[in-house]
Amino acid sequence: MKIKEPLISCDTVVALPNSTSNNTTIFGKNSDRPKLECQPLVQKPRTKNGSKYTECQFIKIPSTEISYAHVGSKPFWCWGYEHGFNEYQVVIGNEGLGTHIPSSSSPKLIGMEIVRLGLERSKSAKEAVKIITDLISTFGQGVFENNQNIRTYDNGYLIADPKEAYIIETAGHEWVVKKVKDTEGISNIHSIESNWDNISDTAINTAKSLNLHIDSPKLNFAKTFCDYDSRYDGRGEFRRLRSCTYLQNLKNNINLREIIFILKDHGDGQKDNISQSFLDTRTICTHYPDPQSDGNTAASLVSELHSDNSQLDIHWSSMYSPCLGIFIPMFIEGEIPKVLSIGNKNHDHESPWWSFRSIEELCRTEGILDNKKASEIRKIWEPIQNEFYKSAKLIARDANKLKQENKLKQMKEELTQYMLKNTNTVLNTLNELVKSKSQIS
Repeated sequence: MKIKEPLISCDTVVALPNSTSNNTTIFGKNSDRPKLECQPLVQKPRTKNGSKYTECQFIKIPSTEISYAHVGSKPFWCWGYEHGFNEYQVVIGNEGLGTHIPSSSSPKLIGMEIVRLGLERSKSAKEAVKIITDLISTFGQGVFENNQNIRTYDNGYLIADPKEAYIIETAGHEWVVKKVKDTEGISNIHSIESNWDNISDTAINTAKSLNLHIDSPKLNFAKTFCDYDSRYDGRGEFRRLRSCTYLQNLKNNINLREIIFILKDHGDGQKDNISQSFLDTRTICTHYPDPQSDGNTAASLVSELHSDNSQLDIHWSSMYSPCLGIFIPMFIEGEIPKVLSIGNKNHDHESPWWSFRSIEELCRTEGILDNKKASEIRKIWEPIQNEFYKSAKLIARDANKLKQENKLKQMKEELTQYMLKNTNTVLNTLNELVKSKSQIS
């Protein structure tokens, strides 16, 4: 029997250099997951693999000689990631999709594992597309039966590097690829119709075997495979339209702050500007509307990718609700604070993720989101965030100079200390907020 996907959202956006104000690629992702599913940030160094196989959640696949250094946002139980970035400036995020492919009795790759494998094995967005599509064709992904009570689903991916970006959308072992021209947003709905650049060799035969609708002469992938009813409560079409329209309206003037604003958006689509007033509906920044419901933005990432060697890339990471938190600048060239990787199934006072989760709870009155409380929280974060915007750009340039001078040890030490200092600032503020409700009442 086909499993209906009960949760509702994720949104990923990208703007290429021809659409941004400073000729960089800017990538953004909101990971929306169960409201109590901890998602810490983990860093993995470059590794020489000693085993012939990589052990994933349900299957093992042949290893590569090297796994590249990367950072990933990792649901506590999962081997894979919701989104992440690697040492070669590749950034990947995924979305859950619903299709007409029947549930399989055989284990497959989980969509989040494919994100990690793409980061571990690729040096460019184009290479990541080849790696990911080969994995999907060979090992499959999508809905399959398992005894671990793990939700499985088909996936969409947005993959970017400083010069290019691609969208991959899937249905079981089938896939379709579209190259991004300027700006793009994806959500929990198939978006690639007949405008694809590449498609799996067996897509048409699979569609025929399932008696699915087939357009000719060129297969409409979304129309053929997408099960629109399976994402009935996620409003994926609305959220994708919201992000794509906003990006197109800003074309040539898109910058870091605008992408962050999109991830914080609670707009109803009626206004052109970004709104942070809570609505009783599913928006790009997702909150569970009442205590009985589920699904919340669990983590966010915005990456500034530079191709001109003027500065290091900056990866801005946020935990839980982005509209109530702060984006901390991260650099893969340094050591990301280990405290950010703390977090498991149960609430942990040492875990930043669980503390940010507590902030969202404090922003409710009798379980319902309270705009007044949210406003007070945002006022506390605003000056800290503005300082990060300024300091991150400076250290990104200074550290890049050290890199060009081959002073790699000094570069790593300075970046590590910078990230630790910022993280401590955030955690001290966060702990005070959690301890004292009076600051947000």
